[in-house]
Amino acid sequence: MACHPACLKYIHTCIYLVLHVFRLPMDLLATRRLSDQQKDIEILLLRHQLRIVQRKLPSSRGPCISVWDKGVLALLAAQLGTCSKPKGRRLDEALLLFKPDTP
Repeated sequence: MACHPACLKYIHTCIYLVLHVFRLPMDLLATRRLSDQQKDIEILLLRHQLRIVQRKLPSSRGPCISVWDKGVLALLAAQLGTCSKPKGRRLDEALLLFKPDTP
């Protein structure tokens, strides 16, 4: 028995909303354990990523990321990594859009 495509879309939307409703309190709890320095660096990292996305050229496939932008992202990511206890996890949560290339 197959579902109608509109029904599947409704189910998908409901599941998406329920997951986000539970994600917000979990993020709030996780954020309470961070130091002020960690919060500040994470905010700077997220703001810089947002600025890169906002500069997206209308004709291009994605945002143009300059060497300067990559350097700032790498610097903030390294700074967040040094002041975080579970190093990889917090960094993965803060670098949502871009991951600086590493050799």
